Amino acid sequence: YQITVLELIVQQLVDRKNTNWSQHMHEVKERQILGIDAPTGLDLSENTEYASQAALWGIEGLPDLGEIYPLGGSADRLDLVDPNTGECLPAAMLPFCGRTLLEGLIRDLQAREFLYFKLYGKQCITPVAIMTSSAKNNHKHITSLCERLSWFGRGRSTFQLFEQPLVPVIAAEDGQWLVTKPFSPLSKPGGHGVIWKLAHDKGIFKWFFCQGRKGATVRQVSYRCNPPGLSRDWFASRKGRSCFN
Repeated sequence: YQITVLELIVQQLVDRKNTNWSQHMHEVKERQILGIDAPTGLDLSENTEYASQAALWGIEGLPDLGEIYPLGGSADRLDLVDPNTGECLPAAMLPFCGRTLLEGLIRDLQAREFLYFKLYGKQCITPVAIMTSSAKNNHKHITSLCERLSWFGRGRSTFQLFEQPLVPVIAAEDGQWLVTKPFSPLSKPGGHGVIWKLAHDKGIFKWFFCQGRKGATVRQVSYRCNPPGLSRDWFASRKGRSCFN
């Protein structure tokens, strides 16, 4: 981890040294933006027939899918604080329409499961894996919320919580570790990129497979939650899901 950071810093310094920055900045100023091209892809707002079909595929595939919620971030930008205790809170506790962000995610899932029931007459309970961390007592808060709400009436066995490790925060200028006090490095969650190896090491994929699931949907949590009901995430067909053997 430390060596990789230092290598990145050194490479940046080498690149700067080999670049005539005054000439480079002059060229940047001389450039004109002729236009911005949108990325190619299917516009669901125009191809409504395909959008409806894709939505149906998403609902139809629910019994084959699990869900993964990456909620281990410290969410420092939100500056969430418990008004009663003054304790810093993680992103999962973000209040939205009278409920926490995690509650909104589960309600969204339950809405899709209810639609599956209305369409096919069968009950589907999706297993959910939640990546937590120890930052801001993240794991404790999420566990307590789930217990207080009786695991959302879904049963404890339908949830798996796996904890994301913390890593030292390193200064970009010189690669030095930041510390809160002597011999106490400042640590933060290592980023959502760790979710794949962590899920593998913690047996999350095997757990999904034992639940009869062939793949899983990773819900992108951007510190905002869609209103209760059907979210845009299920518009993707089963072919776009993360699958495992």
